[in-house]
Amino acid sequence: FKSLFFSMWVTQRGLLVAVPAGLLCLMSWRWRWLVGQESRALPWVVEALLVGLMPLFHMHTALVLVSTWLLWVLLAAFRDEVPTAPGRVFYSVWRGWVLACAVGLGPAAMLLSANPAAAVGAGAYATGLLRWHVGWQAATFGQPLLLYLVQNMAPVGCWVGLAWGLLLQRPTLAHRFAGRSLLLTACTWGALVLLFQISPWDWDNSKLWLWAVLLVLPLMPMGVSVLLPYHKWGVAILVLATLVLPGGLAVTQFGGQRLLTGHGYTVAVRSDIDHACGQLAMLSVNSRVAVAPVFNHPVILCGQPVWLGYEQHLWSHGYGARARVQAQALDAFMAKRHSVQVADAAQAAQAPGSVRAMWWGPMERQRWADGSLNRHDPNPDEGGSGGLCLLAP
Repeated sequence: FKSLFFSMWVTQRGLLVAVPAGLLCLMSWRWRWLVGQESRALPWVVEALLVGLMPLFHMHTALVLVSTWLLWVLLAAFRDEVPTAPGRVFYSVWRGWVLACAVGLGPAAMLLSANPAAAVGAGAYATGLLRWHVGWQAATFGQPLLLYLVQNMAPVGCWVGLAWGLLLQRPTLAHRFAGRSLLLTACTWGALVLLFQISPWDWDNSKLWLWAVLLVLPLMPMGVSVLLPYHKWGVAILVLATLVLPGGLAVTQFGGQRLLTGHGYTVAVRSDIDHACGQLAMLSVNSRVAVAPVFNHPVILCGQPVWLGYEQHLWSHGYGARARVQAQALDAFMAKRHSVQVADAAQAAQAPGSVRAMWWGPMERQRWADGSLNRHDPNPDEGGSGGLCLLAP
């Protein structure tokens, strides 16, 4: 949370298209469904093109857009005020429910994926996108849920509470219905982020939290304009907390780690990389190595092809099913390792043809640290850096 948008744009290249296209759709739908000014909305064909192509760039944004469109159409159809021209189309109850069922098939298909049983499960290789996971990343960081929420989401929560209070207590505010609809949508996605895991990895919920924050942002100027004449210091403190608090805490923790220990967070150790590159020199550049699929593995950082790369990268690039199969094969292969220097022919036969060696080091011990795996090290005198184990021809 040091910088939500920066971290998302760097790691999720699809958001470079998804964020501006999604904001255009939300802006157009706000005018069309929530405000009732059809003339200010985008042409239908443009909206359909943007939403239809969105899964090619970012699946989570496509899910947000389709679900938000459905919610806003239903809100416009059943609003208390006299319905506007676009709302009259869906004014009858039965039309609204038929529309909900029809449009809901798309998100339902994405959530259930190919395996409905695994879609709501918690297996390591579940194929679905939806699973019950309360607290988002609180358990990952070892924090109580309340502390995690206060540290990372307190400013946004303050703005949400302020906006709800203003919209409920001041009926003369312009676009009151539009504001309530924005808040309802943002709170819905925020609740889903905290209650469910909508991908194989909990970090990916940030892709949905991003849109929950974007839906709240348009309401912040309203709160400032209403409260500023009466509570200047209070507004200033709230704005400052919004801008500084999450990032400030993260930067302070990072700096504290640096000052207390004399070094920052370890991504890789230069000596381990040099050691790995030296041992890999005996292999051809096309020979693959069986290693633990970790993003900062020394063998990977040396540029050597491996049996299986970082699983999260493979999943995000559309190789989820293939990666699961290869991960299971790699687990079975590494679990049968029993030779110090050279694996036997039976074990070597289990590896793909391009795999010529295996690496055994701290990362492998951490992943496969059961049974006989801890009893042998190819190079026990290397200080725990690991070593190369050639496969029998």
